Amino acid sequence: MLFHSKSRSNNTYRFSSITATLIVSLVYTVFSQAEIFKAIAQKPSTAEVTQPLQNRKAEADKLLETGTKQLDDDENEAALQSFEKALAIYREIKNRQGEGKALQKIGNTYLNQDNNEKAIEYSQASLTIAKEIKDRQLEGKSLSILGAGYKGSNNYNKALECQQQALGIAREIKNGELESHALRRIGRIYYAQQNYQQSLAVAKQINNIKLKGYALR
Repeated sequence: MLFHSKSRSNNTYRFSSITATLIVSLVYTVFSQAEIFKAIAQKPSTAEVTQPLQNRKAEADKLLETGTKQLDDDENEAALQSFEKALAIYREIKNRQGEGKALQKIGNTYLNQDNNEKAIEYSQASLTIAKEIKDRQLEGKSLSILGAGYKGSNNYNKALECQQQALGIAREIKNGELESHALRRIGRIYYAQQNYQQSLAVAKQINNIKLKGYALR
């Protein structure tokens, strides 16, 4: 009789332990699911993530456009500020193409200010990105500005090398504006080297009357 009572007590204990274990497991599962649902609910949707990025890119693109107009109007300091703001945004949203364009524009602005050292620095950075993302137009523009910076620093060999590369890219992608810039700058390099015949030959290719005059002196 005593043995039977003890056995029943053990069974009751085992049952209680199993029940407690099941309850704890159930509570843990429910709690975990609740946390998962909470995390899913709090996680921003793809659209919510994409929209701010698109807005920031549009803001940077607008700054780039504004800076270009300011540069055309010889408002160099204002243009520089616009391009630097655009650069910061492109880097923030990790847009490499925009970053490369902004760097190229900054380099061009420094070139306008006769700051050849800075023009070389920024156009070289732009060139690195252009090659990385395989943007041939950006590569050509960066090379042309880089070459102009070298020419301003009296490094004519490097200047000529950069402009010839830019010219090759311009013809490859059929960009007439870039081709004209590269040819004009090549002509100026030849003139600075007192290679007047070469300067004249280049001038004839672009029908640059002013450059022809320089070459004939």
